[in-house]
Amino acid sequence: MTDFYSRFDGEKSNRQKRLSRELVTLGFYFMAYISYLLYRSLAGILSRAPFSLLYGISDLLSWSLFHVIRYRRRLVFDQLRKCFPDWPDRKIYEVARVSYTNLSDILLESFKTVRLTEEEIKKRYKVMNSNILKSVEADKGTIIGIGSHMNNWEWGSVALEYQLPTKLYALYKPLANKYIDTHVRTEREAAGGRMVSVRKTRHLFNSQSIDEKALVIFIADQSPSNMREAIWLEFLGRDTACLHGPEKYHKIAGAPVVYFHIYRVKRGFYEIYITPLKSNTDQGITEQFMKLLEEDIRKEPASWLWTHNRWKRRREEAEEQRQKLKARRMR
Repeated sequence: MTDFYSRFDGEKSNRQKRLSRELVTLGFYFMAYISYLLYRSLAGILSRAPFSLLYGISDLLSWSLFHVIRYRRRLVFDQLRKCFPDWPDRKIYEVARVSYTNLSDILLESFKTVRLTEEEIKKRYKVMNSNILKSVEADKGTIIGIGSHMNNWEWGSVALEYQLPTKLYALYKPLANKYIDTHVRTEREAAGGRMVSVRKTRHLFNSQSIDEKALVIFIADQSPSNMREAIWLEFLGRDTACLHGPEKYHKIAGAPVVYFHIYRVKRGFYEIYITPLKSNTDQGITEQFMKLLEEDIRKEPASWLWTHNRWKRRREEAEEQRQKLKARRMR
């Protein structure tokens, strides 16, 4: 009888645990959906606002982020000082402050994507030398395009799809909220391109789903999570871990690679210039890209995303991961 009651209590406890897990999961999805509804409401309002009002809101938001909330301000100042050690404090402060205006503008401009017509996109986000891409395309079908977090990268996938003669696949990191992620992905695909999770990069290049003539875009200036395959270079005077994806798939697919320079002409207006990268050279694709990006940052330092913790990875960490992997394989 004692065993019966013990078994009964155990089963009851397991049922309670399962019920508790189910309630937590249900609560998570409920809160995610509420967040999605709030996002949709905010996005609906901001997408209809005229640009003059939008930039007024952006000014207020950037002032709040910099002076009141102080969002990642210590990180921004630290990165600027280490990348530009010769700059006086006043210049560091000014570039940091303007970089928050750049961040706010990009955030609010992204809400306008769904409301901008093809004509408006072409007017506000011009591809200045698309003929270069046509000459690259003549040799290979698939082209790898590398972009960065310079100026408004959010409008890029839509603008390129409208203005280039190839099918576009933009690799991106999915948002944690699946409802918002699906909504944003649908908006970005309105022009005809496809948003593909970075987790499916290998599948994209290995499958037949990719069009014969296609442009696959990597935003490749983030700090990598895969340290074992990271490529280490000097960038802005600092030892920097770089994403391996563009270099890897350039070699696997034999695809030519181009770099997209994004320049702000004035608020809400941008120009893209395309630079082909060289395959048969001592410099790898990643090194060429990072040097071009560094040149762009030095020209317009406040236009880069300094709130991203770009140098959180250390070379010692990469070596430690490699040693752990080697030890597991030897077991």
